Amino acid sequence: MGARASERIRLAYLYLVLAPLLWSGNWVAGRALRDTIHPVTLNTLRWSLALLILAGLTRGRWGRIALAMRSEWRTLAALGITGIVGFQMLLYYGLHSTTVVNGVMLNSTMPVWMVAGGALWLGERAGWRQVAGGLVSLLGILVIIGHGDPPIIRRLAFTTGDLLLLVAMPTWTLYSIILKRSPTALGGVDHLTAITVFAVAVMVPFAIFDVASGGPLPHTWPAWGAIAYVGSLASVGALFFWNEGMRRTGAGIASFFYHLMPVFGTIWSIIFLGEAPHLYHAGGFALILAGVWLATAPRLR
Repeated sequence: MGARASERIRLAYLYLVLAPLLWSGNWVAGRALRDTIHPVTLNTLRWSLALLILAGLTRGRWGRIALAMRSEWRTLAALGITGIVGFQMLLYYGLHSTTVVNGVMLNSTMPVWMVAGGALWLGERAGWRQVAGGLVSLLGILVIIGHGDPPIIRRLAFTTGDLLLLVAMPTWTLYSIILKRSPTALGGVDHLTAITVFAVAVMVPFAIFDVASGGPLPHTWPAWGAIAYVGSLASVGALFFWNEGMRRTGAGIASFFYHLMPVFGTIWSIIFLGEAPHLYHAGGFALILAGVWLATAPRLR
């Protein structure tokens, strides 16, 4: 491998580290702002700012984007409602009553949900490894949301936040399946811009109603700084790094970096929120990773 190729690989790995680092900060911000702003308004402000940035990046291609929005509006609207409105709203509402540590670890089950979604909605065959991996990951989920306490697990006495985050996982899976099954005339940034337009259009009336009804708005610079962060670095920035890293290394290698989310999320939550991980988090996370590996690793020969 030449020096230039080696440098490109190192840069790709840096991008793939930065993406989950920035994404995990979104979870911390959502938890930190839970008493400052309602989730619907937070999500609207986040993606409105992201849309302004995307509009600047796609300047000169707005006409092409508008044409695609007219011809592909059903698919683009479905993507906006599931991926930006549905998933992100469930995430922010869930963080009202559960910790960031719980959330980012539950988020690590995403590859298993993707396998299950492919079997249910795309007719992709699920072998014994996928089924076993799903069951092992489910056990890890129960350990985390049950705080490692068997009586809580037996009674299914889980917090509302944990359950909302669990619902968020198949919501993102549905978004991914729609994305996979729907060809588009738009490129990556242009496509995201069109999806964001539909999502913001759906959310703005609810945010206006929330504020008009007395919903809180931030009154401090740190809170507005957190909103600026989630609308820029945790949205457009993270997606850029992820797409560039995945383009240079391939989806297979990139998927392993996704599991840095719990590591970074836990570190951020300790620094900024004072949350403390517990032994049951380690046990549950180990089971989730084992299940993900079992469900997604190449078949042994």
